[in-house]
Amino acid sequence: MTQIDPPAFDNRKTFRLLFVCLAIVGIGNSMLFAVLPPIARESAMPDGAVSAIFTLSAVFWVLTSPVWGRLSDRKGRKPMIVMGLSAYAISTGSFTLIAAIGLMGHFHWIALFLGLATARLIFGAFGAATNPAAQAYVADTTTPEVRTREIAAVTSAFAFGSAAGPALAAGMIANLGLLAPLFATTTLAAIGALSARFFLPDVAITPQAKKSAA
Repeated sequence: MTQIDPPAFDNRKTFRLLFVCLAIVGIGNSMLFAVLPPIARESAMPDGAVSAIFTLSAVFWVLTSPVWGRLSDRKGRKPMIVMGLSAYAISTGSFTLIAAIGLMGHFHWIALFLGLATARLIFGAFGAATNPAAQAYVADTTTPEVRTREIAAVTSAFAFGSAAGPALAAGMIANLGLLAPLFATTTLAAIGALSARFFLPDVAITPQAKKSAA
């Protein structure tokens, strides 16, 4: 696959793709805040377990994000972006399946908690790769004059998605059922991963980035 030396291509379309991918992550992440509490109530899961699911995922996200950032300096931006989105799709798909079985009454709440927490940890541990790699991708493909602006524009997608997620989730739950937002998120994450895999250009890693990762 051909690597493109920055900034030797028109990056508008590429940045729009990154924006959409990060928005998908933000939407799905915040949708979970609207979906998990009702799942917990229907399965008799205590509030503390719900908080623990979110907290464990967030802790893994914080711990692993710098690791994925350094790996993107060595392995490339695109592989980390694709891997993060793929992990997000797998995490959300697993979460959806476990939640569906749990709502049928086949799990004790402890088993449901462990299953949901494990599925969510996949996102925290591996899904965290997308954001730092996407920011580094933008940095690698822009000139110094516009770099800060473009990084801010692309990374604002996560905040945009986080703001839109709860409203979208409420509409889906009301019209399509409790698990509809999770099914939608899984599908969108898979589409995002495939789009990044096939439509996001590879870029050469700068010598400075390689040196910092050594």
